[in-house]
Amino acid sequence: MVRTFSTGIIISLVAVLTLFVSSAMAQTKLGGSVSFRDDGANAGAKLVTSLTGLDVGIAYEGQLWSADGQSSVDVGALTIAVDGSASNTYVHPDGSSLQGNYDHYVIVDPSGSIIYSDSIPSIVSDEINSVITTDALGLRDTVAAALVSAKAANSATTLSAQQTSANEVLAAIDAIVAHADGVIAAADLIAVSAAAELDVAAAAKLASSNAADARTGALQAQSNATALVAATSISDYGSKIQAQNLEVGLSNANDSARLAYGNAQDMAAFVPVLGASPVFVSATPAVGDSMVPSAAWMALILGFVLIATGGVLATKRQVSS
Repeated sequence: MVRTFSTGIIISLVAVLTLFVSSAMAQTKLGGSVSFRDDGANAGAKLVTSLTGLDVGIAYEGQLWSADGQSSVDVGALTIAVDGSASNTYVHPDGSSLQGNYDHYVIVDPSGSIIYSDSIPSIVSDEINSVITTDALGLRDTVAAALVSAKAANSATTLSAQQTSANEVLAAIDAIVAHADGVIAAADLIAVSAAAELDVAAAAKLASSNAADARTGALQAQSNATALVAATSISDYGSKIQAQNLEVGLSNANDSARLAYGNAQDMAAFVPVLGASPVFVSATPAVGDSMVPSAAWMALILGFVLIATGGVLATKRQVSS
């Protein structure tokens, strides 16, 4: 009797584990992403959708939802090509930022049912939204402004004009370095805190690396600007070389700063998952806690094992008595 009962337990456990694995495998991600981007001077006012793997012939629509689920915005129908790819661009009508106000993206079918969903992980959502709008944006814009001065120095025909522009560059270096350090610190923290979210962690690592490159370019430019300010005359092998290198250093820094800003925005990108639903901050568990479904299943399995073990012990007692 004990052997038969134990065999039944094993079969039941295998069935439950199979269901658990099947459920996990059903969490299929679409290809591509849905990302916040700038609309001209309006930071984060545009949502760019580029996805693959959708079912052809279904009138899907995209929606953004706030972290607490109290507000939402329809971001338009997804035009699906014959290969299952879809693209769409939505711009906020008044240029307001979408990024930072919406932490969930869902795809609904014609009945309004959520078919796909993804969320910015709640454990790092505040840090992501903050670094995008502060240091990442500040790094991009401050380097871009300094590059204008560097180009002016390189094209100037008098030493005084070169030095005026070089001093403008020097005045911006501290802010550039501070913004770069801010991006690096935040991105490194996000990469560690959200290590299980592979897309987020990868974007964070790129943001940190590119911010470091921007910092290096700015410090190179600082050295050139300092030498240019100290020059006493224009010469091909003196001030002109320094002015040329000044522009090169800040041009490199500008490229890296723009990449770092894009990487920071990518930390807030959505990769919709089949069958997922948004969990709002007012609910328990927190948004983005991907371990909760697994924990629930494991608790169920553990409970089943404990009950089954108790049954075995009870059966043994009956047999022995």
